[in-house]
Amino acid sequence: MDTPHRIGGTRGSGRVPERAPRRPWRLSVVVTASAVPVVPVTAGRELLASALHRLAEKAHAEGLVILDDAGTAPFACRVTSSREGEAPYVVNLIPGPLHGCGCKGYERHQRCKHYALCLEAAGWLSEPPDDPPPAAPLPALPSANRRELAAADLAARFSSLHPARAEDLAAA
Repeated sequence: MDTPHRIGGTRGSGRVPERAPRRPWRLSVVVTASAVPVVPVTAGRELLASALHRLAEKAHAEGLVILDDAGTAPFACRVTSSREGEAPYVVNLIPGPLHGCGCKGYERHQRCKHYALCLEAAGWLSEPPDDPPPAAPLPALPSANRRELAAADLAARFSSLHPARAEDLAAA
């Protein structure tokens, strides 16, 4: 009887399916010794906290209201729409697969005014950080100085990651 087999081939055909070769797992980890804290920024280079504050202000200006139907607001609730006749959007601040907002803005940008309003009501919207001043352009250095600076930076990073080996290299 030649019925399709779930692994491949047919029953009674004598054909044994080949397995794909196993590939070793590779885990890429980037470690930096930077003293500058990483601050989440949005695609437009606006700080995420600043964007959420701006969106919360926009929600207040447009008169959006948190609807507490189930008594779980602001963690899981509905927020009115700024458009006339639109159904309220469901916002969920609880971590998990349903976290976020059901509007197109959240779907596209991972933030929206409905979400920001609920974060503010929950007390989870931190104070917006001061916008960092623009970085001054670095002066042009001769190539020898750049090499020395790069070597010193590499040595500092290496010594912070491997202190025992750095002492051995310094002694040599």
